[in-house]
Amino acid sequence: MVILFATGSAKAADWRFPLGFTYVSGFEDVVDNYEDNLEAEGYYVETVDYWPVGISFHPYVQFDNGFGVGAGIGPTMIIYGDADFFDIPIGLDVRYTFIPTASISPYVRIGGRNHLASGDYVEGTKEQCLSG
Repeated sequence: MVILFATGSAKAADWRFPLGFTYVSGFEDVVDNYEDNLEAEGYYVETVDYWPVGISFHPYVQFDNGFGVGAGIGPTMIIYGDADFFDIPIGLDVRYTFIPTASISPYVRIGGRNHLASGDYVEGTKEQCLSG
């Protein structure tokens, strides 16, 4: 009986492991703020190179009834040089897929993220405030 129950529940869900590149909107504002802070401290800042794309990993489990639960990490944002900064967002979400048996289906997703941030000019990870 236990084997039948375990087998039935194993087929009721499908794990998915999306991994990809993600554009980080607003990262240019963080870089500009860092440039302004460095210039206010007397540094000469010609240009700062940055890459507004990071790697994201958001695994989730999709149940046969359309509901799903997932987690995620990324994209990681990094500034290094005269000033250092990094941010790693982590999150949890729930979703509902309208046609779970189709290969392509619309879905809705809601969740939350926490940013693990550190570096020069970062006042705290909860506030995500940059001084300047």
